[in-house]
Amino acid sequence: MIRLRQMTIADVEVVFRIEKRSFAVPWSKEAFIKEMEENDTAYCFLVEFGSEVAGYMGIWKILDEGHVTNIAIDPDYRGKKLGKALLEYALGEMEMRGVNSFTLEVRETNQVAINLFFFFFFFFFFFFFFFLRRIADVEE
Repeated sequence: MIRLRQMTIADVEVVFRIEKRSFAVPWSKEAFIKEMEENDTAYCFLVEFGSEVAGYMGIWKILDEGHVTNIAIDPDYRGKKLGKALLEYALGEMEMRGVNSFTLEVRETNQVAINLFFFFFFFFFFFFFFFLRRIADVEE
């Protein structure tokens, strides 16, 4: 069973373990705590698989734009479409908070991430992706 929710300080330890398993240069535990306690622009989300935290995602909200700061799925849980579920949930949560465009950075060698972001209509431009998903405000 998949559960999606906002991250809390109590989740930092497991998120930090996932971060270390996912990145060559991981954020520190203190950086995650600072994001949650001191950064008013930061929003952090989790995906759980069964009773375990399987991944996380961070987004900064700056006016009506969002910047994806990080997203990672624990290597033990990859291939289960959890990244897709987490991204969809987090973008939806941010849209409800008034965000209508998103940016992010991804290494050109990270084909799994590139494929995921293209699924959500991100377009590649000088190693940045700009999310051009339109918010449903069609007046017809």
